[in-house]
Amino acid sequence: MQPDFVADPGVPPPDHIPDEIIDQYENQARHTVKYRQSRRYRASLRVRKAREPLRDSELWSVTALVFFWAVAGLALTGGIGYAVYLWPRVGLSILGGTLALVGFSLAVALKVTRRS
Repeated sequence: MQPDFVADPGVPPPDHIPDEIIDQYENQARHTVKYRQSRRYRASLRVRKAREPLRDSELWSVTALVFFWAVAGLALTGGIGYAVYLWPRVGLSILGGTLALVGFSLAVALKVTRRS
């Protein structure tokens, strides 16, 4: 319940609440206070606060990218492992080529980032 007025900074708050305001808002205020003290309200408030970061679309984009690359990396690792199991010479050459490309990519990335 929001007040209909804006408090003046120099004016002290009143000592008592007028009877007409108590009569007008008594039931609504009592209901609001009881509701906000309930477990259900506090639990739903905790859920709403915990769910707030999940509304960020950038979070979901990054999650999708990480998931995709994790699946692709697992598939590549499994494929190379299976190739080594079936044909050791060919599989090890594929593994060596992949590791050489990873090393080359890392070297280029380090060189580029040091320039900027």
